[in-house]
Amino acid sequence: MKHRQFFVVGVCLALLALARPSYGQGSPDGSIYSRFGIGDLQLYGSPQIVAMGGGATGLGGRRYSNSLNPATLANIRLTGVSAGLTYESVGITDRFDNTSRLSNGSLRAVQFSFPLLESKVGIGASFVPYSTRKYRIEVRDALDTGDDETVNYTVNFLGTGGLQKAAIATGIAVTPTVSVGIEGHMIFGLIEESQETTFETSLYETSLLTNAIRMRGFSARFG
Repeated sequence: MKHRQFFVVGVCLALLALARPSYGQGSPDGSIYSRFGIGDLQLYGSPQIVAMGGGATGLGGRRYSNSLNPATLANIRLTGVSAGLTYESVGITDRFDNTSRLSNGSLRAVQFSFPLLESKVGIGASFVPYSTRKYRIEVRDALDTGDDETVNYTVNFLGTGGLQKAAIATGIAVTPTVSVGIEGHMIFGLIEESQETTFETSLYETSLLTNAIRMRGFSARFG
């Protein structure tokens, strides 16, 4: 009976992995700080770590994996699959009373782990977001045409995309109280940003400038 329940849960989580993220209210607004670098960095280790406020890098268990520390894989005794779903709402107001808000719900992570040697050697794989870029900035100004006239215009800066991380790791118990681990991961994704300028007169055409950067790289982590 337990094997059947585990199989059903595994199938459900696999279907969740195929689901596409959905954005509440379709709003592209978010944190303007994600405009810099590769966006807002994401940190996710396991549902247990999220429940503890994120401060549990050394947290390990026999029934679940911790993707923040590959050494914890040495402790697992059971094959497991886990997934995380999140919903977040971010609101920002600057000193000019300009506001920005993002409501976002998405699949957070998919993790799989199994013991190669029970309580001695464990293997894990995960797919988690690495960074997110999600912002919209609106700037309004007036253009001096030189004929004692001004033309009002609006510039919209829009950023979307982000990076994902696919990783595989192993943990080895050196002694009953000391474990070591290593994780190799590939980081990849697409970051896009655009600048659209619209004028309040038909004498000037709307301009749109778009820039897209596709990124890919490899890295490692030790625990």
